[in-house]
Amino acid sequence: MRLSTTLLLAVFMLFHAAAQAQPDLISAEFDGAWVGEPERISGANLSPSTAPPVKKKLRVDINGAKGIISEWKTDHWQRFWGIRNVVFTVASVETNAVMYQTVSGTDNDCAWVETWNLNLTKLDSNTVKAYYYRTVNNHDCEFKEERELVWTVAGSMILKKYKD
Repeated sequence: MRLSTTLLLAVFMLFHAAAQAQPDLISAEFDGAWVGEPERISGANLSPSTAPPVKKKLRVDINGAKGIISEWKTDHWQRFWGIRNVVFTVASVETNAVMYQTVSGTDNDCAWVETWNLNLTKLDSNTVKAYYYRTVNNHDCEFKEERELVWTVAGSMILKKYKD
């Protein structure tokens, strides 16, 4: 009786551990460089055109649970937030992933906080559909021009596998 109780307890513990386990958050499915041109979405609770424009071309680099976003500048890729070395967190399960980051800083005596979220879904081995949300809170700023202190833009894009 003692051996069966021990076995039953061991099986219960294995099933309990499996049920509590997190999904595989690090997936090679999204590893690599992806490039696309975002299109802005308008709608309720999104900022009007006074918010900065959406970048013309974005590059999303993913390596396991880490990611980087860069924008195309005339002749080269420039990492977002310049020299801050901001790395996005990537969590993926099967065909879907989320890539996110929140960073703060100061520009011209103005304190701000910025959050990015990218929802990714893999269409095939070379194509990803992405939806992004970007929110900025210029919580300690005074602007001379008409501009919102807090703004959010959203959009979507098709990302294609990119090779340097």
